[in-house]
Amino acid sequence: MRLKFTALAEAEAKVNEVLVNLANGDSEALKLAGNDRLAYVDACQELRRWKNGIQHHTAIADYIAAAKRLPLVVI
Repeated sequence: MRLKFTALAEAEAKVNEVLVNLANGDSEALKLAGNDRLAYVDACQELRRWKNGIQHHTAIADYIAAAKRLPLVVI
């Protein structure tokens, strides 16, 4: 099941909820199948190649902070 959010804040809140659950050892917090699982594994591999050992939530927070400094492009 793919979740959809109407606001970035809602999506970020859900990400934080899942990350807290995972950090607390709740392996049921995130179950992926099919293309979602493949995309996640690929993203993890790319992240390790870029900066081995960085935690996912740190990389995501850094990405969001950097993206916010870029000019908004509307197509």
